[in-house]
Amino acid sequence: MEKVFASGVLSERNYRKLEAIHQLLNKDQLTQAQQKLEIMLVRKNPPYTQALFLQTAAHISIKQDKYPTAIKQLNEVLALKILPDFVEKNIEYNLAQLYAGEQDYKNSLTILKRWLKNNKKISPNNHVFIAMIYSHEHFYNDAISHILQAIKQSKKPAESWYQILISFHLQQKHYQKAILVYHILLKNYSHQLTYWKQLSGLYLQIKKPAKALAAYQSADHLFLLKKESDLQRLVDLYLYLNLPFQAAEKLHQSIQSKTITSNQKNWKKLADCWILAKEYPLAIKALKQASHHDKTGKIELKIARLFIENSQWKQALISIDKALLTGKLTSKEQNKSYFLKGISAYYAKQPEIARQAFIKTKNYPQTRQWLKQLEFK
Repeated sequence: MEKVFASGVLSERNYRKLEAIHQLLNKDQLTQAQQKLEIMLVRKNPPYTQALFLQTAAHISIKQDKYPTAIKQLNEVLALKILPDFVEKNIEYNLAQLYAGEQDYKNSLTILKRWLKNNKKISPNNHVFIAMIYSHEHFYNDAISHILQAIKQSKKPAESWYQILISFHLQQKHYQKAILVYHILLKNYSHQLTYWKQLSGLYLQIKKPAKALAAYQSADHLFLLKKESDLQRLVDLYLYLNLPFQAAEKLHQSIQSKTITSNQKNWKKLADCWILAKEYPLAIKALKQASHHDKTGKIELKIARLFIENSQWKQALISIDKALLTGKLTSKEQNKSYFLKGISAYYAKQPEIARQAFIKTKNYPQTRQWLKQLEFK
């Protein structure tokens, strides 16, 4: 008795043998199943029977991770052109996947193009796979078209699909289009700091630093900036946009909350921010924090300059003396320190100290003029 199928006839004998092979497969007895199939395949079988045997052999090869063998077997099945259309369509798609697994994207794409012509029902996951194959062959417009179809067809598109779409836009340097996708992503995944950072980076790429800052600020308002490097990035963006007061406020707040390390480098950075914002008393406070472990005298000298900027002559004298006492200033810095000390002492109404300081300066053309001025005191 023969078994009649949609596209062919399988003899009772071959049907039982194929059934026995499938029973072995169900028990994961791959070697035994393969041995039986090999015997059947060397015989001269009718095309339909041969196609079923080859299809089963390919299934075993896939289970054994023998993908090149499976590819060969499935191509032989398709060459027979004997199986029902829907079966051949499934084989074509599986074959495209196998080629992709072997990084043979050219053949994978060739198979997929044929599959697309004969297939009207394409699922979102199909579109995503096709998009990836197109992208491997650098056909990004086609890749984008398919990923957009996947998103359109799905009630709840996967987050990763948007990421893939962004990567395709970036491959073509379509930064504005990538930015639009980030905005869509962030409506549903606003807790993802990575997206805010990448969006900020893209705005910088297209020369829109204000929007780059806005993206980082949004992340900050959502309490996503926890790492010191991220907070420092926000401070740097404020500085880049010439907003030193906001930079200083954020940096100071972060040092106080211990989210940014309280060290000399960061206190000096804070002082620089306050100086740019012309908040000199606050800059002095920051520099005093930075000077705790400074043995060079350079920070005290900077403090002295700020005191002079604010006409705080006595405080300037104290800072200059502290800087000189370290003995670590360079010859040029010492020279400058004595000159500043002379000026500070003059305005602090301490002429003798001023005179001694000016005498110790060298190569300053103004020194002689100051000394002459002291003679009239």
